[in-house]
Amino acid sequence: MNAPAQPSSEFHLIAIDLCGSPESDAEPGSGAVSSGPVPLVIPSGVSRLVWMNPAQVSLQSTTARPCDSNPLLEPLLSRPNEPRLLVACAPQRRASINGVPAPRLALLTEGDRFHFDAGPAFRVALFHRPRRAAAPAEVIGVTCPVCTLALAEGDRCLVCACGTPLHAAEDASRDGALCCVKMISHCPHCQQPIRLVPGYGELSRPDHD
Repeated sequence: MNAPAQPSSEFHLIAIDLCGSPESDAEPGSGAVSSGPVPLVIPSGVSRLVWMNPAQVSLQSTTARPCDSNPLLEPLLSRPNEPRLLVACAPQRRASINGVPAPRLALLTEGDRFHFDAGPAFRVALFHRPRRAAAPAEVIGVTCPVCTLALAEGDRCLVCACGTPLHAAEDASRDGALCCVKMISHCPHCQQPIRLVPGYGELSRPDHD
């Protein structure tokens, strides 16, 4: 059985106008969206989306200043290992997803757009942060599905979101170094694209040197 991996992607909310144009395509970060270049990064757990006006939006802990009318957001990992964003809307908030009225509970995915009455409009984006590092203790001895050799201490690897470890040596010319991630485009177990550089999934294809 494969060891669980730390999340290698995170949901971002990119502010758009009602015509669907992004307000910014700048490098992502954290904090509030205030007509600026920074998308809103959704942390793990449950957060509350709060706004004073469409240009001043932030995420708050659910324990900070309760406001029952504001929507709740929670990143989830659905089967088969596909990230989804759960949105819980209060009855008094009219919300739409991709141009149609939204139910009180909805699962959003990359590329979905949602809007609240007299509030902000967003595009949901997935920012991938692949981790290519020394094999952690929990995957040592686990078989790489590409070369069928076990991960050994000191091997560099990339662990897919589904937990599958793959050899990912930086220098494949070195004796014994394996870079199986460059031999495939999708994970053999979950079929998710293999990405080697950070970026938005909807704007790029699998990266291979």
